Amino acid sequence: MEEQAAQARQRAAASAKRLASASRRRADEDALSEADEKLLAALYALRKRLAAKQKLPAYMVFNDSTLRQMALKKPLSVEELLNIPGVGEKKAARYGQEFLSVIEETVGTR
Repeated sequence: MEEQAAQARQRAAASAKRLASASRRRADEDALSEADEKLLAALYALRKRLAAKQKLPAYMVFNDSTLRQMALKKPLSVEELLNIPGVGEKKAARYGQEFLSVIEETVGTR
């Protein structure tokens, strides 16, 4: 019985260590540069304007995580935009061109 409890504790500790390591990796991968922060601010401003115009909560346009991925990946086409989690066909059709314009204006073309 004690041996089973010890094994369970070891498995739990190993699992927690893996999760912490993965979380640190994601945080490093998702670190924003100063230019990315500028783009993210522009994306937030656009989202706020669109949400106010439609009388929606801002997260209904795109959530924070989706905007962050846009700032990191900087899509310049609808096809690239559709590869970002949180962007589906409907949102791409409704908001895509406006967000792509902000990205292009802020970072230019690659």
